[in-house]
Amino acid sequence: MSISHITQGYNPVKQSNNVNDNVILQSKIINDNVNDRAKKVDYIADKLAKDFNSPNSREFYCLIAWKLPEAKIWLNYEKSQKGRSPASLFNWLCRKDMG
Repeated sequence: MSISHITQGYNPVKQSNNVNDNVILQSKIINDNVNDRAKKVDYIADKLAKDFNSPNSREFYCLIAWKLPEAKIWLNYEKSQKGRSPASLFNWLCRKDMG
């Protein structure tokens, strides 16, 4: 008995003319990007709260991490390190960027 007889009719990949449309049907990952984004938001908020020694501001840092691009957050972080009060300057810069 050959393998082709065993696997005949079984194709886990939906075939299409477009390479980008080929989807693995066995995958049960749903909203994977949302989970990754939530983890990234938590990581950024935790790092900011630790660096600024301000655990009470973690909720605000989560909001910042959710609304602003990561590059803008770290740019504001670098700018804030040059001020007298880095945490206050960072908060002001991010509030300004969020509108």
